[in-house]
Amino acid sequence: MPSGISIIICTKNRSADLDISLDSVFSQHILPDTLVIIDDGDAEDTRSILKKFESFRGIRVIHIHPQKESSGLPAARNRGIRTLPDLTGIILFLDDDVTLEATYLETIQDLFSKNPDIWGASGFIKNVYHNRSLPGKILLLVAGFILPNLVPVSLYGPRITRTAEALYPLFRRSRADAVSAQWLSGCNMAYRSTVFIEGYTFDEHLVRYAQGEDLLFSYRLFQDKRKLLLSYNARLMHRISTASRIPPFSRLVTMFGYRNYEISRFVQNRFLSSFWYTVFVMQYVLSSVIISIRDKKGLAPVKEVIRAYGKTREFEREIRAGNPERFNNYLFTLS
Repeated sequence: MPSGISIIICTKNRSADLDISLDSVFSQHILPDTLVIIDDGDAEDTRSILKKFESFRGIRVIHIHPQKESSGLPAARNRGIRTLPDLTGIILFLDDDVTLEATYLETIQDLFSKNPDIWGASGFIKNVYHNRSLPGKILLLVAGFILPNLVPVSLYGPRITRTAEALYPLFRRSRADAVSAQWLSGCNMAYRSTVFIEGYTFDEHLVRYAQGEDLLFSYRLFQDKRKLLLSYNARLMHRISTASRIPPFSRLVTMFGYRNYEISRFVQNRFLSSFWYTVFVMQYVLSSVIISIRDKKGLAPVKEVIRAYGKTREFEREIRAGNPERFNNYLFTLS
């Protein structure tokens, strides 16, 4: 079985963020065997950053700047896998806006070594709900039970709802170093190379920012009875860069269309998938009303949500049937 760790980072015009992330990668107690950068942005900016790390020996750094921009994040991730010269034991995908604690890679490698039955693992994102007070967490839990898209929280482990909402844990299970997971966060997700040898790939039906591509990939593994873990001790910050984000309206349209697609992939019964998507839409509209009242913004944000949903209605049946091509073409017309 292959050993070692390879890292794949997909980036686009976030040189400042990438610089910080790579600093944390090259500051690890153990270093990766290979680092692949799939760069769909300004190649010169990325090259200048990589020059800082030329003195590090033993790490193969591969910078790929495709002649044709990747259709989206899943296509870029798949290209990263194909680019690896040799499959290491673990392939770790990182966003370009994370900061790893110095023991992150060591902890992930140790987790896979001690748990030969796991197929994937993710580290603990410290800046999600980590520092909330106990009363605050209880309030979040109650709110999340009613409207999971407004407050996507679970008790202990990452979970997926019937509306394909990705929930992140509020509490740490006592006397445990890791907890079982139903999905892995795309900002840091590690898989055994076996996953890709067996033919699993990221779904290139999702384009551009491809909201939900990480849960679509990891939850499919979970449904196939492949064990996933969240490590409490492999810790990181997800800085959530504001650079190169798609505009808010485009993001809303993408979210509605791809949530329909994801639910239909998870729930095979057409009636039930349609039902759960309708539940999601109702929950999201209600959440937008609550946020508008809280922020004293009137009905404008709610109208924007309804308008975005309306734009996806034309494509609903095609998306639910697994063919979002026309919807994707429409997405590319949005700014």
